[in-house]
Amino acid sequence: SDMVETTTNPYSIISNFTFAISPTVECVHTWLLLFCGLLSLLLSCLMIILIIYRTPMSSRRYRLGLIALQMCFIIFDAHACCLFVPIIPLPFFAGYCTGFLCRVAGMSFHEQFIFMFIVALETFACFFICMLQRHQKLLPPSSRAKLSRTGFRVAINVAVIFSAAGPISFSSAKLSDEDSAKRMEANPEMKWLLEKPGYVVYSIALRPQLLYIFTYIALVIIVISVLCVILVVHTSAVIHSTTNRSVAAKRRAQKAMSNLFMQFVAYFSVIFIPVIFILSRAWFTINSHLLFVFALTIFCIHGLVCSSVALLMNNTFRMLLMAPFRRDKRHSITLGIPP
Repeated sequence: SDMVETTTNPYSIISNFTFAISPTVECVHTWLLLFCGLLSLLLSCLMIILIIYRTPMSSRRYRLGLIALQMCFIIFDAHACCLFVPIIPLPFFAGYCTGFLCRVAGMSFHEQFIFMFIVALETFACFFICMLQRHQKLLPPSSRAKLSRTGFRVAINVAVIFSAAGPISFSSAKLSDEDSAKRMEANPEMKWLLEKPGYVVYSIALRPQLLYIFTYIALVIIVISVLCVILVVHTSAVIHSTTNRSVAAKRRAQKAMSNLFMQFVAYFSVIFIPVIFILSRAWFTINSHLLFVFALTIFCIHGLVCSSVALLMNNTFRMLLMAPFRRDKRHSITLGIPP
């Protein structure tokens, strides 16, 4: 193989990783994230309005969880897509950013990257909490799966803490200034990074704990996703087996859970695949920096994808979209916002 790793110098990387991210790729990535981020912010705000004013009375107990979920998307979009705009030039393990926080405020990539991943993984936790809340409310009091108030709070806290633990542990990955300088000296072909705003250089050889951190993050995503699937399946079984609810009430409960699950599937698809691909750099050699940039772009626009899915599954929003094409326009369609 041409990819021979230099073992005599821990600061060097695989010899033929010589590349530079072109200004065109960097510009397209930056403007695409900015456009998608602003559009996602608009859709998320619209979704919050619909949640507040168009949620049926029987489901209003779930509004806070759904609003918290949309707030996760808003925070991520405002930070990652508009202010941060990260670029990870893998397979060379480093990072820099082109957003306002780096170019103007002079902030480093490292701390912002940790915050971005915390928000992304806490969104997984928020999905789990929303599904668990619906699941517990629909369970009969005699069910073995019924949690006490304390048990429910413990489950929420565990999900939140375990989701944040991985990204916070990543703070130990930052190299000292001396190690960063040596790593760049050992890889002179990558010195173009020194001119990039907020640049940070990492090394798995010098920080082997990164392998455990990446494995932990992947496991958190998988475990929470499996738990969400279990909750959806069991909730569906509970709804169908319940005899003290009307058919209409069952249909509403099933549809609400299905809509939430479809939004979760969209989130999982645009998060899990890019994240696993990016983290695979720790174990496999993939010598294509453009693929990593593309994976990061998909990861960053997950808010737009999820908000779009949620809105398209919302009856009021679909009626608004179809209103100009309706022949019968006698009935006005509003968002239900009081005057």
